[in-house]
Amino acid sequence: MKPRTVMVWGSGGIMNEPKVGDFVRILLVEDEPIFAELVARHLKSTCPFRAYRLDHVDSLRKGLASALQGNCDVVLLDLNLPDSRGLATLDAARAAFGQTPIIVLTNQPEPLLGVESIARGAYDFLLKTEVRGNQIWRAIRFALERTRQKRRLDAMLRGVADGIAVVDGARTILYANRAAAEFFRRSPETVVGSRFPLPLDGRRREYTLRGHGGRERVLLLRVGPVDWDAPDPRLVTMHDITEIRDLETTRAEIRSRKSQEEMKDVFLGNLFHEMRSPLTVARSVLHILYTNEDNGLDGKSRELVGVGLRNMERMIRTVCDLLDLSRLESGRAQPRRQRFSMREAVLEAIDDARHFGFPDLEFEVESPAAFGPCDVLADRDMTMQLLHNLIGNATRFARRLVRIAIRANDARVAVDVIDDGPGILTSDLADIFDRYHQALRKGTGPYKGTGLGLPICRDLVVVNGGEIEAGNDSQGGGRVSFSFPAARRAVAEVRGVETSAQRGKL
Repeated sequence: MKPRTVMVWGSGGIMNEPKVGDFVRILLVEDEPIFAELVARHLKSTCPFRAYRLDHVDSLRKGLASALQGNCDVVLLDLNLPDSRGLATLDAARAAFGQTPIIVLTNQPEPLLGVESIARGAYDFLLKTEVRGNQIWRAIRFALERTRQKRRLDAMLRGVADGIAVVDGARTILYANRAAAEFFRRSPETVVGSRFPLPLDGRRREYTLRGHGGRERVLLLRVGPVDWDAPDPRLVTMHDITEIRDLETTRAEIRSRKSQEEMKDVFLGNLFHEMRSPLTVARSVLHILYTNEDNGLDGKSRELVGVGLRNMERMIRTVCDLLDLSRLESGRAQPRRQRFSMREAVLEAIDDARHFGFPDLEFEVESPAAFGPCDVLADRDMTMQLLHNLIGNATRFARRLVRIAIRANDARVAVDVIDDGPGILTSDLADIFDRYHQALRKGTGPYKGTGLGLPICRDLVVVNGGEIEAGNDSQGGGRVSFSFPAARRAVAEVRGVETSAQRGKL
């Protein structure tokens, strides 16, 4: 018997052709021609407004051949066929048709047969002798809707990052989504039926697995009951918490490192403080010996005392720099912000440099007259230390001139400290504020300093809410620029807050 195809578009012919999404392909596997004709008449009379195609074959072998072509949406299956009988027919069809819904048709009025058919994957069970009216079409509609819902659920479960599996009492995997299978380096098709590889001896437990490339992964397993047709079924969810555990480990390391850094800062701060006092006393003694002409020293001895005095002063400067840096980085040095004139602070720092060490250099100050004294809101003592460090750094490389340019707007006041010496190498700009970094100047060797001056300047600026950068001036020479919040804007913001508070009280 050749496969029979009946194609129908409603009772009114092709003029009533439905939408493409409404077309249903039905495969009837039935060896009784009379019942096959009855099914065709039932479908034609009960679904006049829906397009469908009915394909009819009379053996399981032909039905399985149709399954290979994948051209049906629902299967109407007779259990007793010439080449197969009973539930074995259903098992073979389920294996061949996969997720395609199967509706069982039979003449055997055995209640247990219907229950067993549903348990083995059939979507419905109909007795041929009791089929009336629209029962077949209603069963098809329900089966298709259940299939759509199941596919939607499967799609959602496939997209879930957590692994989801159902196991029975023997830990046999009955269902697994894609994420669960990937945890065990398997496909969902091959993992079903295998034994769950991890113990399930609690409701919540962590396991460490070795993943791809030898990297360890930490899984959090949660186990709970589930309604499933199996002995002692359990739902297992698997959540990859590797990143969480790595983050916790990193945080613990950071806390430990921070604690060690704090202990180190306290130790170094105390050490530098204790060193400064005896060094200051030793410098005073050497200074008295060097400057007192009645000390009885000959020329050679006085020269050696001068060498010792200079080295002692260098050591004291280094200890003071380290102490300042330790206080700034540990947060113990807190700024006392006040309003003051940046122009006056710059002039004072230049006067100090001119009188106490660099009388032969020229100093120029450029300041916008429109902004008056260029007031800022910062710690004045820290600002003076910052200016002394930057101007002192510029004088070491200047040939003749150190230029300080003050720039201002409503938001910030900036200061550029520029020398006319060789510029800074571009390769040094990224690391110039790092501790102990010795920047090179173009055409010269490294300056023999402690490498702490600019890091201290950076911390002095940052702790006062400012910004600092280094570069080369357009006219040549090195340039270090910093900026602080303008006092004009800061005071306006404070007044705005006070006015709002007063309005709230009113």
